[in-house]
Amino acid sequence: MKYKVISRGLNQRKLVPISYNINDFIGEDVNSDYYESIYQYGEEHKKLLDESGHVAGISGLTNKKLVFDFYSAKDIEYSRKDAVELVSRLVHSGLSSDQMQISFSGSKGFHVEINTTEEFTRKQFENTVKNLAEGLETFDPKIVDDNRIFRVALTKHPKTKAYKKAVLGH
Repeated sequence: MKYKVISRGLNQRKLVPISYNINDFIGEDVNSDYYESIYQYGEEHKKLLDESGHVAGISGLTNKKLVFDFYSAKDIEYSRKDAVELVSRLVHSGLSSDQMQISFSGSKGFHVEINTTEEFTRKQFENTVKNLAEGLETFDPKIVDDNRIFRVALTKHPKTKAYKKAVLGH
């Protein structure tokens, strides 16, 4: 069985089956920030979590999405331009914009997410997103970190209180 991490805030993480709907976890609470893991976890990761209480130092992660995070502390326009450039690159390589979700992060950036049918290892994911975002200065390479969680659309940013909202896509 595959699992994902969901979390209310940054520190209330729990491992749930990959099929678990995050909206069931959120419920009516529209005033908090909620997250899902980028990676999927297997039975061996669940066992480690059950025994030690954490998944630090794990290996063998996979995912079925490409995720990009663009952030600029100076000017959101820089991150917007980089997100637009990435989308242009993806469209020119044959990907339809219907396959992407582009969101305002709720702070000083934009997220681009692509669900795929292909399963990526952690290394494949890292290589792919870094190659596709090459030269885009506001791309945050920390997106590939093993324990990275990513804020769910329509939830509030913890500092700005602005919602992460799609500007294109589902």
